[in-house]
Amino acid sequence: MAAGVGVFHAASWVFSHSAELTWASLAIVVPQASQLPVIEQLGRLKSRGVRMGTIAQAERARRFDRVLIAYTPDAATLERAEALVAARVVVAVGGDSHPLRAWVREHHPVHLGGADLLGVSPLHRLGTGPVAAA
Repeated sequence: MAAGVGVFHAASWVFSHSAELTWASLAIVVPQASQLPVIEQLGRLKSRGVRMGTIAQAERARRFDRVLIAYTPDAATLERAEALVAARVVVAVGGDSHPLRAWVREHHPVHLGGADLLGVSPLHRLGTGPVAAA
């Protein structure tokens, strides 16, 4: 599954688990700001109210709400995303999933689509603690 399509699957999964979430509840981080203006799917989500930026911008944000989608993250971006206290859910969407293998092994995320890297644990509901998804 292409990462651009994967980000919509991730948003759909998030919304299917909580009626209280809105587009403004989502934030997407990318490793480099240069990715933001060139990816059509990200522009479409931004027009719906999804906040976007780099992981450094998310760390400096005064207000951050609930769901963080890491778009084509590297290991450092995922580690920093996991450290954000306000992020209840971290979803990793990658074009090449192999760099995510270590994160998948450590967090046992819910598999949302694309190549299944490893066996994963059963689906967790929002509100029962941090959730990781890939």
